[in-house]
Amino acid sequence: MDRQESLVCLIDWLNVTVKTQKLSDIFEILGIEQKEFSEMPKGMFGYHKQIACGEIKVLYEGTASMGIHIQFSGQGCRQYETYYDGDWMKLLDNLKNKCAASFSRFDLAVDEIRYNNDKPYFRVKQLIRKAKRGEARTKWKKGRDINEFEFGDGTEKGSTLYCGSPQSMLQLRFYEKDEERLQAGKELQEGLTTWNRMEFQLRDDRADDAIEWMLSGFTPGDLMFGILSNYINFVDKNDDQNKARWPICEWWLEFLNGAGKLRLTRKAPDKTIDDKKTWIDKQVKPTLAEVWVAEGYPGDDFFVDLMNEGMARMTEKQWSRAEEYKRETDSKKMTTEERKPRTKRYLEETEERIRDYRENKRKQLDTASLDEDSGLIGFPKKRQIMLAINRVQA
Repeated sequence: MDRQESLVCLIDWLNVTVKTQKLSDIFEILGIEQKEFSEMPKGMFGYHKQIACGEIKVLYEGTASMGIHIQFSGQGCRQYETYYDGDWMKLLDNLKNKCAASFSRFDLAVDEIRYNNDKPYFRVKQLIRKAKRGEARTKWKKGRDINEFEFGDGTEKGSTLYCGSPQSMLQLRFYEKDEERLQAGKELQEGLTTWNRMEFQLRDDRADDAIEWMLSGFTPGDLMFGILSNYINFVDKNDDQNKARWPICEWWLEFLNGAGKLRLTRKAPDKTIDDKKTWIDKQVKPTLAEVWVAEGYPGDDFFVDLMNEGMARMTEKQWSRAEEYKRETDSKKMTTEERKPRTKRYLEETEERIRDYRENKRKQLDTASLDEDSGLIGFPKKRQIMLAINRVQA
């Protein structure tokens, strides 16, 4: 693989405030329909309410001067690119020039993605070693590193180098993205052997300036090259007492040259449908089971109605993604006959769980006690009231 082709540039976080009180304005700006959003239990950052479309969050009902706040997390950025318009330059232009929005955080990331043991520009541990030996010319006074490992066998689980503090207007960090994704239970593309990330976190005025530069014609590569070459350079130590005359590492110059040619991309080696399946497994299943139990263990119609209502709300893009994924995985799916034993086992296990749940609840109620002096102990409020009524009637 060509060294330049191994680098991709991504917007990886965006916090922006728009001076409007109308949610309809936000849906229009984002190009995302209102039905894609769900009401969340509470707001944050001083806003009373919040709606979310995956990891794209909209905060509203603050004070009159607060307007409406929009947050794209890293995954929110990938969702915007994959499921919706994904045209960052158009969105930033609308926010900056048409809505007079203010940006409080803007993250730009450069990913170096290598396959089949292709040699990367550098290793994160290599940068950490250079920095600790004083072999870096930088405007930052301090840095810090994090190296995670398993206590059991000492296996290393990823390294991170931070330049600047999280509260500063500009922070730079290098980390092993592949290790981060694996620890989060994500599946990487086949053959991927290196995924390093360099990430700029720009805040407030720096975020506003970066977006203004991009809208005026500077590419993300221009921005990356300008900031990096100005803020940090890794050097080779020699006999000269003046570090300013130490030569810049050849591999760092090659990286700067590659980064300087970058433009925004939507490429990221994740699996979008599989990501949704993971989210359902971790977040949705327990909530759905709770509702199912609360409804008295309804039959198949409960799930059929759920799916019918969901399909009625699917967008054209969602249908396209689902059909494409279905075509790719159909050959791997089990036949009806192959599924029967698993379905039978599932039903038996479900009935057993219900019996266990009811038995445990019955034992809890049987063993709960009444305290003559302080009243009822160990019972839900409704149960306490019913027992008190029965005691009075007796």
